[in-house]
Amino acid sequence: MLQLTKSLSDLLNKLPHYTLSLIVFAVILTLCWLPASTVQEPQWFHIPNADKIIHFGLFFVWAFCLRHDLLKQIHRTPQLILAILLLGLFTALLTEGLQPIVSNRMRDWIDGIADMTGIVTAVCCFSFFVKKNLS
Repeated sequence: MLQLTKSLSDLLNKLPHYTLSLIVFAVILTLCWLPASTVQEPQWFHIPNADKIIHFGLFFVWAFCLRHDLLKQIHRTPQLILAILLLGLFTALLTEGLQPIVSNRMRDWIDGIADMTGIVTAVCCFSFFVKKNLS
């Protein structure tokens, strides 16, 4: 497992700056702006509020990608966290605010709250694990 983690870390460090977070950002925009007619819940699988869980998960993963990419540029933790939180807020507002314009979907500000909850949870997680690894 340690070898797999090291190999993945080596691969990620070879990517050009911001590639990882830009890829995840593009996936988020694509999924959030798909026309409503293409987004259908499977009949055989029903989880209440599944879309909120997906929003949370996408932004959670994106926060880790942002941390990885921004850490190369921003070395102080408070500035890094602030940058991630501000980028997350901007993206949550962007994806929800432009949905009626870009696609025929309605705004759902609860999705934006799920987005920011994913970002904040990720920030708390990597802050906790970084401090834990240093001690």
